Parts: sequence; structure tokens; C-alpha cells
Amino acid sequence: MPSLLDIGKSAVNAQRNALNVTGQNIANVNTEGYRRRDASMLEVSGAQSDLASKSAQIGLGVNLGEVRRAFNAYLASSTNTAESKFESASRFVQSMARLENLILPTEGDLSEQITAFFSSLSDVSANPGDLAPR
Repeated sequence: MPSLLDIGKSAVNAQRNALNVTGQNIANVNTEGYRRRDASMLEVSGAQSDLASKSAQIGLGVNLGEVRRAFNAYLASSTNTAESKFESASRFVQSMARLENLILPTEGDLSEQITAFFSSLSDVSANPGDLAPR
């Protein structure tokens, strides 16, 4: 059976590691892209412990379990989907603006060029013998 000193030692080590995680969270509070981390504690059971040989014992101390990043996968996925749709719509708007600038009536646009082409054809049909319009 482990002594109270061994149990206390495991608790102090686990809490020291958890404080290191908290210190990292505090140090990186203004770091862009950093996500808060949480430390979880796990009870040391008899099968895990080097302190005791009996597997049915409880109350053998504590260890630092795992350190997990505070992260919401649904929000990240939703953000990625929304950004993708926004970029797609933005590209579509840019393409439509270019097409609109080509087609809408302004100086030198498509309708003016078509009118000039048919005017030239009518000049050729009016004077078929004249070489300049042809």
C-alpha cells in the first residue's frame, strides 16, 4: 500500500503539470491562432501504479490525464463552409461585373461595335464597286 507521501507526491506533480498548461494559456492569450488547453486528471488505479501491486485498490493518487485543445469542430467546419461560399460568390460577382462592362451600352461596347459592323455592311451593299468599304 502506498504511503501518504507517495499519494501527495503524485498529486503535487499532477497539479504542477496542470499549472504549466494554465501558464501556457495565460502566456498565449493574445497569440493569434492559439487555442486554450484544458488538463484533465486521472485517478491512479492499482493496475497503473508502480506504488502498489494489488489491482483492486483505489485512492493511490492522481496523474495528469490528457491535455486537450478547446476546439469546436462544428464551428470550424461551418466557418470553412461559409468562407468557401463567400469566395465563390465573390468570384461570380467579379465575373458578372466584367461581363456587364462588355455588354452594357457605353462608349466602345459590344452594341456599338455590332452597329458599326452592320453599317459597314450596308456601305458595301450600297456601293459594291467601291474598293474602300470592301
